[in-house]
Amino acid sequence: MKGTLLLITRNGMGDAPAELQQLVLFNFLNNLVEKGSYPESICMYAEGVKTSCAPENIVELFGTLSKAGVKIIVCQTCLNYFKLTEQVKVGTIGAIGQIIEEMSKAQKVISL
Repeated sequence: MKGTLLLITRNGMGDAPAELQQLVLFNFLNNLVEKGSYPESICMYAEGVKTSCAPENIVELFGTLSKAGVKIIVCQTCLNYFKLTEQVKVGTIGAIGQIIEEMSKAQKVISL
């Protein structure tokens, strides 16, 4: 997945009940970690910023990805909107300009 940017725009993955969205995201991230198939970066905005404050099992996977060199950016405007800035457990809080920069550098953008 080198050169790939993952966009997380929901508090989970897919259009499903909240618990299932979280489970699918956990399984997706867990598979990436198990296979060592790391994207270049992960950007979170809109409802997706909530995953930076997610249950510990998901945050641990983001931590593993971060330690492997994956850049994780969480939209500051969205965090402010949801009043979550103080609850962020993973990633770097950044402006939308940083997310746009990551998009422009990426060879492939995948929206989850």
